[in-house]
Amino acid sequence: DRVNEYAEKHVKTKDPYREDVGGGKTRKLKLRDSATKEEQKMWKWVQRRAWVDDKCFMGCYPVDCGVGLGPLVVALPCIGPLLMYAVHARLTTRAGMFFNLDAKTVAKLNANILFDLFLTFPPVIGSFFSWMNGCSSRNAAIIHSEVTKMLLRREQAQRQ
Repeated sequence: DRVNEYAEKHVKTKDPYREDVGGGKTRKLKLRDSATKEEQKMWKWVQRRAWVDDKCFMGCYPVDCGVGLGPLVVALPCIGPLLMYAVHARLTTRAGMFFNLDAKTVAKLNANILFDLFLTFPPVIGSFFSWMNGCSSRNAAIIHSEVTKMLLRREQAQRQ
């Protein structure tokens, strides 16, 4: 219990799927209203891809079966971690190019997937580490934060 309390205070990981609306209620996390249809569509793709990779390999969004595609694919010796690296790299590359993310953010995203790759190389325990790490969810949270900042800057520029 003390470990969880410490982690909640010191490890600030944003949930890329749900947001608090107050009163103990949550709703699906979306981009700001100023986002274009294409940006909203791309964010939904990033969310769905992260959900399938980390939360539910069956692909049904609101249902969390607890195990994503990552830990299952990583169970394949040698080739599994490399396949998941390719899947994670596709997500970060596609989102980075579409949203025109800066080099620092792209470096963070790539560092996450490299860390996940190194964690998943041990044959059996690598699946557990992959499940614990949740690389795509972390990257989706970073992407959402950066896109929100970009949208705020765009809104401020339009007001001036």
